Amino acid sequence: LMRTCAADPSPAGARDAALFALAAKTGARREELVKSKLADMKATPEGWEIRIMGKGNKERILYADNGAARALADWLDIRGPAAGAPPRSGSVGSVRARARTSSGRPARFAQATP
Repeated sequence: LMRTCAADPSPAGARDAALFALAAKTGARREELVKSKLADMKATPEGWEIRIMGKGNKERILYADNGAARALADWLDIRGPAAGAPPRSGSVGSVRARARTSSGRPARFAQATP
C-alpha cells in the first residue's frame, strides 16, 4: 500500500500514505482518522499527538512517531492550514478504494474495522 501511495504524485498519494501509516502505527479505525481535524493534531518533540473520538464517543489520544510522523508531516505540508483537503476529501470510501486497488483485493486494514 505504501509503495502505491508513494508512486502517486498527486496530493491524494501523500494523504493516503499518512492515513495508512497512522492506522498501522496507532491501531485507529479509518473512520476515526478521516474525521480528525487539524485542530486535533499537535506536533511534539517525539512526533504527533492526535486527539480522536473513538467508539462510544470516547476521546483518546494517539501517538505517532517515526515513519507515521513523517507521513503525517508530509501530508500536512501539502494540505496547508486551510479547511478541507486538496483535491478531494479523505472519505472512508476513498481510503477503502485505495486499499482495494493497490493489491487487487480488499486490504486487511479495510476489513479490520466494522
